[in-house]
Amino acid sequence: MCYFPLDRERLGRLIRSCRKERSLRLKDLQDENISSATISSIERGMKNISFEKITYLCSKLDLDVDQFSVFVEVEEKRDTKLRNQLNFIEHSMDLFGPDQGLDQLRSFKIDRKSRWLAQYTYLKGRCYFLKQNWEKAKRQLQSALDLLEAGTELESTNIKAACQYLFAKIAMEEHGDIILAQNWIDLGSQSFVQGGDRGEICYELLLLKAQIYMGQEDWEKALGIVNELWESLDQVINPYFKVDLYRLKAFFWCKQGYLAEATSSVFQGLELAKMCMWREGAVDLLHVLSKIYIEEGDVESAEKVLLQAATHKGKHSHEYRMIQTYLSLGNLYNNQERWSEAEGWLRDAVRKAKNHTNKIYYVMALEALGDCEKGKGEDGEALRTYQSALEQAERHGFVHQSKTSLMKVIQCQEVLKQELTFRDLERLYRIVSQEKRELQTTI
Repeated sequence: MCYFPLDRERLGRLIRSCRKERSLRLKDLQDENISSATISSIERGMKNISFEKITYLCSKLDLDVDQFSVFVEVEEKRDTKLRNQLNFIEHSMDLFGPDQGLDQLRSFKIDRKSRWLAQYTYLKGRCYFLKQNWEKAKRQLQSALDLLEAGTELESTNIKAACQYLFAKIAMEEHGDIILAQNWIDLGSQSFVQGGDRGEICYELLLLKAQIYMGQEDWEKALGIVNELWESLDQVINPYFKVDLYRLKAFFWCKQGYLAEATSSVFQGLELAKMCMWREGAVDLLHVLSKIYIEEGDVESAEKVLLQAATHKGKHSHEYRMIQTYLSLGNLYNNQERWSEAEGWLRDAVRKAKNHTNKIYYVMALEALGDCEKGKGEDGEALRTYQSALEQAERHGFVHQSKTSLMKVIQCQEVLKQELTFRDLERLYRIVSQEKRELQTTI
């Protein structure tokens, strides 16, 4: 007799699969020699069940344990088919969109004990992420993490790190929660399995960390990561990642005054974005190109580039790109004292940003609109707009924006000969104290 040369879990999956194929319930197989609880334990691969019980259950299902290798071969073929089907669905959602991916997943039949269930659940979460349905995405991604913790997946998988990466993205896009995003990035980096599937997730985690540092204006840390990733550019296959990296490299070259290199990087990125038909990535690159032109003193070209980005209205998968474009145009016109044109773009930015989940865009749009109103000599209107920006910044814990909004409020009050209120002094003290604590934490 064969003494189960392969592991109990694989044997348990095989027995369960055979029972399901014959539409048998656990209680249909129980008798005076074996209970439904014991059958369940065998199917779950529990090691405290005797070989006699396993052999007895196999005989009830007409499974010859001496021919176990044949059954294993059948199971492996079924396993391979499931894996290939899930991989096909993943490629389909990337090529044809999340709706098609969800339709395929809904019609996909998968056993609740399948080793591929975590990947199936992760893909559902990723579909909802792409649709910006954050709550459903979080539920599916958390379910995938729970399954992985329970050990229902293969080893050498980076699905766990991929889930944590998407949680970090959601934290940023839903609420602009930098601290939560950083925590998820750290967890993803710790979970990453060298040599596992989805190997490029380690680069994506680093890229997101660099973007967070840029949002915090921690240029040194951000540049360090970008340079590290740049050294790995040839090892990366994902074209979307490469487009983002070209954009960040161009940004830092521009910031360091290497404008020719920055322009070259932008156009390399645009060529790649064109090849993979990624309009949103192209829009991000156009924003950087406008900054390069401004540094060169070519405001006319900067304006043309931003107006080109604005023509993608309604085509963006992420509303924030449109808000950023309107903001950039408004600020450009503010700097040229073209107040009427600036006001039109900035009011559109405020209207769209008000409904966006990440309120940092709303605060930035209000500040820019206040600058426009102040430039027009409408100091009373500007004061009210700055106060709205300050209230939003405080409500959502944006320390840097709270400080800039408060400074603008105080400047307007001075122009209007209004006395500084006790509340404003209290705000200033609180902001300075918080900045001091953050600095001490960093040191």
